[in-house]
Amino acid sequence: MHGILIIILMMLVPATLVLQNHAESHDDASAAAVVAGAEPEANANEIDAIVLDAPNFDGATLNADKSVKQVKLTQKSQKKNKITDDVAWFDNNQVKLPIIYTVEPYIPRMIPNAFDPKDVDDRYLQYKGIPLMTAYEYGDTQIYTYGDVYYHVVSMLVVRNGEPLRAFDFSNYAQVHEHYIAWAVVEDDILYVQHTGNGHAAGFNGQNAYISAISLADNKVLWTSKPLTANARNFIISGNSLICGYGFSDEPDFLYVLDKKSGERVQSLKLKTGPDFIIEKDGVILVRTYSEDYVFSMK
Repeated sequence: MHGILIIILMMLVPATLVLQNHAESHDDASAAAVVAGAEPEANANEIDAIVLDAPNFDGATLNADKSVKQVKLTQKSQKKNKITDDVAWFDNNQVKLPIIYTVEPYIPRMIPNAFDPKDVDDRYLQYKGIPLMTAYEYGDTQIYTYGDVYYHVVSMLVVRNGEPLRAFDFSNYAQVHEHYIAWAVVEDDILYVQHTGNGHAAGFNGQNAYISAISLADNKVLWTSKPLTANARNFIISGNSLICGYGFSDEPDFLYVLDKKSGERVQSLKLKTGPDFIIEKDGVILVRTYSEDYVFSMK
């Protein structure tokens, strides 16, 4: 019996040594990583959000530099659509939106060909317990927006090269007539955010549907556009200009060109119905409205 126990112990010793050596090598690798400066992945929830003050809604933008060339749009075509043929519009024009994730009905969750979904890092599926609503991607930078429902999206996380860069809290905006984040674009370390309310202008005392430009370098709001400027489902940046649109039933419908440095309106174009999607392709601007499809040339 003693002989059998000795044999069993002799068999177990090598396995124990292997496990011990594996653990030691793992510890050595971890220590080496620390020495080499490697850090564990940052947790988005550890980043405190920067709380921004609500704008005064007077539409006072910066002074525009008149020497800077802005996009000038000219209508090339206009044709009626079938109102419910959004899928065909995206297919026929072979265009996409810079969305990588969405659960929002307001953004085209029901138009699967309008964007290319990607797997989202588990770290960014919620922020401070608030679920992710929509994520946008611009090169090495992603913007994640959070809310309990799509018309109450007030938190935002900016991620660059896979790591959290900034978090913003727009609750002060939302407290004024329930504005929410409807779209966001980042370019040259400037964050452009569209704030929209779910309803007519009268329900917001006309203080609705505007865009803010925020510097990621110092987290300051650079300008806030005039209200009733942007409630389309998206806006775009082209050159020195930002192209957006506003419209609603029984309200004027317009496509606007803003100076992206100042926020000032530099061109207004009347539309027949309210704009939904605005996309640049092959040197033209495609605009999908409630009942019409437009094409605008640029110069």
